[in-house]
Amino acid sequence: MTFRIRPAHPYARNKAPTGKRSAMALLALSTVSLGGCSMLDSWFAADKPPLPGRRETVLPLSDVLPVASSPPAIAFPTDAPLQNWSQPGANPAHHVDNVAIKGMTEVWTAQVGSGSGYRQKITSTPIVKYNLVYTIDSNALVRAFDVKTGAMAWEFVTQQEDDRSTNIGGGLTSDDTGTLYAVTGRGDLIALDAAKGRQKWRVKIGVPSRSSPTYAEGKLFLTTLEQQIVAFDASNGKKLWSHQASEADTSLLGDPAPAYADGLVIGGFGSGDVIGLRAATGSVVWTDSIASASGRTSLSDLSAVTGLPVIDGNQVYVIGLGGQFVSLDLRTGRRLWERPAGGGQTPWLAGDWLFATLTSQQVIAISRNDGVVAWETQLPRWSKANNRGERAQWFGPIMAGYRLVLVSNYGKMITLNPVSGKISSVRDLSDAAAVPPIVAQGTVFVITADGLLHAYR
Repeated sequence: MTFRIRPAHPYARNKAPTGKRSAMALLALSTVSLGGCSMLDSWFAADKPPLPGRRETVLPLSDVLPVASSPPAIAFPTDAPLQNWSQPGANPAHHVDNVAIKGMTEVWTAQVGSGSGYRQKITSTPIVKYNLVYTIDSNALVRAFDVKTGAMAWEFVTQQEDDRSTNIGGGLTSDDTGTLYAVTGRGDLIALDAAKGRQKWRVKIGVPSRSSPTYAEGKLFLTTLEQQIVAFDASNGKKLWSHQASEADTSLLGDPAPAYADGLVIGGFGSGDVIGLRAATGSVVWTDSIASASGRTSLSDLSAVTGLPVIDGNQVYVIGLGGQFVSLDLRTGRRLWERPAGGGQTPWLAGDWLFATLTSQQVIAISRNDGVVAWETQLPRWSKANNRGERAQWFGPIMAGYRLVLVSNYGKMITLNPVSGKISSVRDLSDAAAVPPIVAQGTVFVITADGLLHAYR
C-alpha cells in the first residue's frame, strides 16, 4: 500500500504577554494532538467540521534525513513476553525491545470514564501491573480492569467534593510493593492500593503536573507545568528536591516522564533542555539543549521535548520538536551523534535500531550506533485523500510481535514491517486515538478519544 500525500506542517501559538502561569495554561496544546489548527479548534472552541477544500502547506517541513545507500541489516532480539508495563515507557529507562504477541484481534473494550472533549484531554497511556490495566481519564478518574476480560475491578475519584476546578493532564505509575500512584492536573499526588483502589496517602504538589511520574529508588520523579523536575518519597509523598529548568516560550499539555538509570534522572523540557540529575540529591550532572535554532516560523521553532527520553547502557536518546534527534552519553551528556530530525513521540529501541515518528509524519529506522537511516516511510498527513479533512498525527510506534504499531488522531491503527518499513495493515478504531498504544501480557492496549480502552491480542 502506498500513500502519496502532499507535505503539510502543523503549527503552534507563541506565548502571550501575560503572567507566567496563566499564559502557560491558556496556550496549552495537546502533546498527543499536535496536529495543527483542527486540533486547536477542538481545544479552544466548539467542535465544528473542517472547511471544505484542499489543504496546502504554508510552513516548511523539517530537514529530511537521507536514507543510506547501503545501510546495515536490520536485526533485533527474538520477541519475548513482557508481563508489566508498570509506568510510562514500561520501565524507568523507557527501553523495551521486541515484545511477544500472537495476534491483533480485538478481544474486549471498556469505558475508562470521560473521553477527550472541550478543554479536557486524555493525556496518559494505560499501565499494566498485577494482572490489571489501569487508566486515568480526562477528569482524572482512575479505573482498574482485568487484563484478560476487561471487567472493571475498581475505580477511584481523585476530585475532592469541594474542588470545582477543571482537570488538565496527569498520569499514572506503579511500584513493586502494591502501590499505584496518580498525578492530576489539579496538583494532586495520590498513592492507592493497586489491588483495591483505596487511598494510602495524598499530597498537594503546589502546581499542576502534566506528566506521569517515574518510579525508581523508592522515589517518584515528575515534571510540573512550571518546568520543574520534583522528587518525592514514594512511601509518604514528602518532597525531597526539585530542579528548575529554563522557562518555555510555549507550554504543551503533556510533559514527558523523566527517564532513570544507574542513579541518574534524565529530564526533557518544553524549552528543549535535556538535563541529567542525580536521583539522590537533584544536583545537576550535565545539561544540553535541543532547542530550535532555525530562525523560521514553524513547528521547528517549538523546541519542546515531548517524547520520553530512552536509556540503554551508557546512551540516552532524545528527540524534540525543535528538529534535533540526539544520542548522548549517560554519564557526561556528551553528544555521540545528532541528526536534523524533529518529533514529538517516544522513539522505540529494539536491538541496534531506533524507530521514530517525525513531525512530518514519517517513520524512520535509525541506527543507535551512528544515526544512519535504513528506511523511512511516509504515513498519511491528512485524514482524507487529496489533502482533505484533519491534519493527521500518528502516535507511537511500539514493537509487538515483529511489527511496528501506530495509531492516529483520525481513528486508524497501522502496522509496519520493521525491517523494510512497508505498511502491512490498516484498521479502523472506534474514534481518534487519544494516546500512544502500549503492549503487555501479549496484548496491545489503545485508548481512544471516546473514552474506550481497546484490547488486542
